[in-house]
Amino acid sequence: MGEALRQLPVASLLFDEAGELRRLINVFVDGADARGGRLLDEPLSADSEVRVVGAVAGGEPGEWL
Repeated sequence: MGEALRQLPVASLLFDEAGELRRLINVFVDGADARGGRLLDEPLSADSEVRVVGAVAGGEPGEWL
């Protein structure tokens, strides 16, 4: 699955210079969190659903839009 993500035009936004998934990028395969496990190394099936979600961080406490 990680190889499929590396083929995307936005791969440089997903992976750091060492080839690791960036800290604020979350990947879910068929609803299961793919971070920290072997799911990134597993092949995808034809009907797998992959969701890439960028986490939101930063800002000032108490500052709301």
